[in-house]
Amino acid sequence: MNLKTKLGCSLLLTAANQIYALNPTPGVYAGVIVGGSGQLSQNASYLKPFIDYQVQSNTTLGQRVQELIDKRNSNANRTYSLNYNILGLVGGQIGYRYDKFRFEGEVFYNSAPYKNFRISNGVDTLTLSNDDTQDNYISGSTDTTGIMFNMFLDLLPPDYIDSNFAPFLGIGGGYARVRNNFQFFVEGEQVNQYRESRTQGAAAGQLMAGVLYFLDDFSNFGIDFRFFSTAKINPNIGPLGYSYNAQFASINLTFNGALNFG
Repeated sequence: MNLKTKLGCSLLLTAANQIYALNPTPGVYAGVIVGGSGQLSQNASYLKPFIDYQVQSNTTLGQRVQELIDKRNSNANRTYSLNYNILGLVGGQIGYRYDKFRFEGEVFYNSAPYKNFRISNGVDTLTLSNDDTQDNYISGSTDTTGIMFNMFLDLLPPDYIDSNFAPFLGIGGGYARVRNNFQFFVEGEQVNQYRESRTQGAAAGQLMAGVLYFLDDFSNFGIDFRFFSTAKINPNIGPLGYSYNAQFASINLTFNGALNFG
């Protein structure tokens, strides 16, 4: 290979790198997000009134709970946990890109159906499942709607690396409305005095990490992991009064497109 050929190849490679180097369009963008999420279990000690009511009632569930209590040591504490099935999250975002930074507003809705409610004394456990084929069961969900303001740092590859991928990190804060809808059924009948449908608001935050794939300088797909948490939901509101953080982890797919093609 002579000198002219080598020089020509070098120029072609340099031009190719310049053509395919990532240079995301600055300015306003918009997009959507969908994902699968898992709500973290709640320490559901606020359901103790329901359990105490069953102990005093003439039902098989009440007898079972009484047996559970009788088995515990005098120094042991009953524990209660409300557990969830996996469902999903959907939302949208609009933001502004400046170099490697993105600033965006996000609106989302997340639904988490109940899986079971457990009472334990450290030795034995009673489980009420979200299963209407059983005599005693629970139903309902915890649904969260959030308005978040997020900031991302995109770790764009340097110009000399030909890659359409860019990892990113993000943090967000905002406000969420959390709706809990509890329904209890004993021997197939709903216990109306312990049916709860209540919505409360709280400050919220989230952490994010993922990878973007740029289709071109104007649009990209992404996959990310997010951990979301509210501040403490106000306690002692309503007949079951409680205090907890609504928290979930999600794996999401996103699509963003620039609104400025100039």
